[in-house]
Amino acid sequence: MLQTLRVSLRTLAPLPWVLALSLAACGNNADGDNPKPGDEDATGYLRTNEPSKVRLFDLNPSFELKDGAPRRLNLCKWSDPDPTVADDEATACANMAFDDAVLGTGPKSFTVKLGATLPPVGEVTIVPREGHSPEIKEAYFSTGGCLAPPQQGNRTQELSGTLVFEENTATRLRGRLELRSTGVTRGRCPGTDAEADLRFDLRR
Repeated sequence: MLQTLRVSLRTLAPLPWVLALSLAACGNNADGDNPKPGDEDATGYLRTNEPSKVRLFDLNPSFELKDGAPRRLNLCKWSDPDPTVADDEATACANMAFDDAVLGTGPKSFTVKLGATLPPVGEVTIVPREGHSPEIKEAYFSTGGCLAPPQQGNRTQELSGTLVFEENTATRLRGRLELRSTGVTRGRCPGTDAEADLRFDLRR
């Protein structure tokens, strides 16, 4: 099942967010369209190179708690390039799946290094590269929420990065995801060469 979760910001009280593709944009990063890695933004950044950068609005995490399957962490941001133009909105997401056995076992760090084949719908196929942590079952970037045509055929990505659980208890999962990819994003509004540096603080 999917559960609406909370993000802790440094300057704001925790606020509830809706699930990924229904988020309404409600703010902008102080740097506008040109956020920089390392900005003092507790949520971090997520962007793609094409067709345009994803603007930094509100982080919108979801966490799948379904038993008997890899757990999923989906960290998404919403873009509205021109508020005066209808139907130009889009989302970009960094998507992870990992072995549920790691949950509640204390701080952990995982290396992401894999190739991913992404059909329009259905299961993602990954090929681990040397040094990849076996606990990470899936990683890829996706885009959507716009009026572009549906994805046709498979897309591929080559991904590298780090997933860190700084706090990993029975009730809380807090940490950071740094992820980079070359290739084309899954879904509508395809982008290339995606990157993310995102912090999350999720109540289980």
